[in-house]
Amino acid sequence: MLPYSSMVHVKSNAFRFLNKFWFYVFSVIAIFLGWLGGNPVEHPYLQIGQFFTIAYFIYFILLINLISFLD
Repeated sequence: MLPYSSMVHVKSNAFRFLNKFWFYVFSVIAIFLGWLGGNPVEHPYLQIGQFFTIAYFIYFILLINLISFLD
């Protein structure tokens, strides 16, 4: 469903700064969540993991549609 949610005619990220920026932020979040998954379930890692998990899903639910609307 994700490819069909975009409302713009240009599908490339080369000319869309906002989409490119948020994709890099999403990539850093995904790598960070992978690193957090290898840590023990303790106080700081648990809360940080919950925050970045919410940020991970906000990218798909809100940001992709908002960015395509703004472009």
